[in-house]
Amino acid sequence: MNLNETEPFIRQAIIRSMKPGRYTSRSLKTRDCRLFYILHGNGEIVIEGRAYKIKAGTVVLFQTGTEYIWRISDMRYISVNFDYTQEHSHIKQTFGPLYAETFPSDNFSRKIDFSDASVLNKEIVFFDGASFESRITNLVVESNTQTEFRDELLSSLLKSIIISIVRLGCTGESSGKSAGAVLARRVIEYIQDNYSKPIKNEDLAEHFHFNPSYINRVFKAHTGVTVRTFIVDYRINQAMEILRTESLSVGETALAVGFSDIPHFIKTFRARTGRTPLEYRNGNL
Repeated sequence: MNLNETEPFIRQAIIRSMKPGRYTSRSLKTRDCRLFYILHGNGEIVIEGRAYKIKAGTVVLFQTGTEYIWRISDMRYISVNFDYTQEHSHIKQTFGPLYAETFPSDNFSRKIDFSDASVLNKEIVFFDGASFESRITNLVVESNTQTEFRDELLSSLLKSIIISIVRLGCTGESSGKSAGAVLARRVIEYIQDNYSKPIKNEDLAEHFHFNPSYINRVFKAHTGVTVRTFIVDYRINQAMEILRTESLSVGETALAVGFSDIPHFIKTFRARTGRTPLEYRNGNL
């Protein structure tokens, strides 16, 4: 199969937390493909016998049936469960990992042999993937909506991410060490550290010693979105996590993720997810 023939089908895109337990230190396999993005944590993942150190910003991508082991102490990450085609899109249920020894020989999904993107025929792991965070986060946001053409948009978003990964063409440290890539990564880290507070163009200019328009131009070139879009998407993603896992009120949640105007927060949340914060919370209890 060629990469341009793929039409990804996403079963689930979700933020998860993992501590030592059921799914660590034992060999696992998954019934569909996986894209992982590490938000927090340290340790390693062993894939088909090859060990990779992981940290915040690490991207992991592999096909169904790949054997892997998590060796971590505490981790928070985005997991995207998907197929490369729509062949099994009628199977809507999500699949957790299975112990390797119990993985079925007649699994519905098979590994694909890519003729034009051979890098996808084995695992891809690289450690400087912060520029992907906004787009991967968008998968989580969009998958939790019920808006029209959701699945089609998810498919196109994931395909664009996969193509970007293939262009990097690496299974180790990303070679994208240009000054622009470094600046984009530093802006993302700044947003992650300060999203609960107001972030103005003047703040970015003072912190990074560049004109705001230059920062935005470089950031969009390396992430595909503007700085402001990334900030809003990141804040809404954090709000979704709070609404799922904590008991803060909508107003408290808005303030916790950097919105001082609660009606504006509700409007923005609904525009991004298709639901109000309360509707989202009630639907995820």
